[in-house]
Amino acid sequence: MNIVLINWSEGENDPFSLFNQCLAEHFLANGRHTITVQLDSDFAKNMRVALDMGVDFAMTWQGLGSNLKAHESAGTTIWDDLKVPLVCLSPLPRDFQPHRHLRVRLSLICGREFC
Repeated sequence: MNIVLINWSEGENDPFSLFNQCLAEHFLANGRHTITVQLDSDFAKNMRVALDMGVDFAMTWQGLGSNLKAHESAGTTIWDDLKVPLVCLSPLPRDFQPHRHLRVRLSLICGREFC
């Protein structure tokens, strides 16, 4: 099984690519494989491809993509629809931007290398 790392390379200064590269290296060193999925117009399609390869859970930074809807008129998120647990990592305290964590099941505060 794999861990999906959500990446948004179009973000200002592209900080997520470096974070995800570091995470992927740490996971691989511990025997876990990752799949990086870009947060773009093909995101839902690429997530379904990743699911076909086997996914334990997905990880994102600061709630990025946590509120994506499964369908335009859906009341559920893509994570509920795909039945993929989403883990949000944030170098900030959880209550700093609580609106980014409303639908997230688990949030972790990062170590120094990501702060």
